[in-house]
Amino acid sequence: MKVSAIITTHNRCDLLKRAIDSVFKQTYKDIECIVIDDNSTDETKKYMEKKIKENSKLRYIRNENPNMSGGGFARNLGIKESKGEYIAFLDDDDEWFADKIEKQVSILDENKDVGIVICGRRIEYNSGKMYLEENPIDRGIKDYSKKILYNIIGVTSMMMFRKALLEKVGLFDEKIRFWQEYDLTIRLCQISKVAFLNEPLILYRINLQDKNRKSNQFEGWLETTRYIYNKYKELIEKLNENEKKCVTLLVYHDAVNRCDNMGDKKKKRKYLREIYRIQPTLKNYIKYFINVDRGNIIRLKLKLNWRKENV
Repeated sequence: MKVSAIITTHNRCDLLKRAIDSVFKQTYKDIECIVIDDNSTDETKKYMEKKIKENSKLRYIRNENPNMSGGGFARNLGIKESKGEYIAFLDDDDEWFADKIEKQVSILDENKDVGIVICGRRIEYNSGKMYLEENPIDRGIKDYSKKILYNIIGVTSMMMFRKALLEKVGLFDEKIRFWQEYDLTIRLCQISKVAFLNEPLILYRINLQDKNRKSNQFEGWLETTRYIYNKYKELIEKLNENEKKCVTLLVYHDAVNRCDNMGDKKKKRKYLREIYRIQPTLKNYIKYFINVDRGNIIRLKLKLNWRKENV
C-alpha cells in the first residue's frame, strides 16, 4: 500500500460520508482509508460497520476510552495502524478534490529530500454561502527549518507526509489540542524540505456562526502557544531580531482572528494595537484605527451573499 488516508471523526456522520467518498474518488488508487472514530454517539458506528463490509480498503477503528481522546491521539492511532509509505490526513468536515493524492504522491516520489507536501484549499463559509481560494504561502521546494517557526504553512487536510519521518519526529504531540500541525511541522522541517503545490486541492469548511468551534476556545489556544514557545525556545533564540518579531506577530495575528470569531471586539483591538506597535505599516494602521481586516470583509461579503467559485 502506497498511501494511507486517515480520517478523524466525532459525531458528524453526514459529513464523514462525503469525506470517505472523496478518498475513494481519487484518481490515485493505491490507497487505504482508515477512519478513527473518537467515541461518536450518533449513527457513525452503524454506518461504518456496514461500509467496511463493502470496501476492503476501508478500515474502522473506534476509540471508546474517554481518557484517551483528541485530534493528536486519534491521528497517532491512525498512523500506527497504517500500512502506507505516505500519510495523508483528512478532517471529517473536509473533502479532497479528485487529483489531490496523485499530485502529492508524484512530488514525494520524485524528491526524496521532501518530507511534506502542502496544497491550496477552497474555503467554504457557512454551508456554501461563500467560497474563497487560498494557496500556500510559498512556491516550489524550500528549506523551512527557520521560517516554520513564524509561519503556519497549512492545515492537516492539505498535507501529505512520509510515514518514516512522522515516526522519526515522534508523531503528533498529544498534550496539545490547538496548533497541532504547526507543532508537528516545526519538527519535520528540521529534518526535511517542504514542497508547495499552488492550487486548491481540498474543500475546507468553516462555519463562522458556530461559537463552539475549537478555534474559538481562546484560553486553551493561548496556553498552547506558550507551551509551543517553551518547547522550541532554543530554536527561536537562534533567530535574528526581525524573525523573533515575526514569531510574536504570528501569535497576535491568529489571536485577532480568534477574537473576531468570538465577537470579542475589545480583545481583538488589543492585539491589533500590539501588531501595529511591532510593525507600524499603513496596512496595520488601517486594521487598528479603522478596524478593517479580513474577518470584517468576509462577514460583509456573506451579508451581501457574495460568492467566488473558480474551481
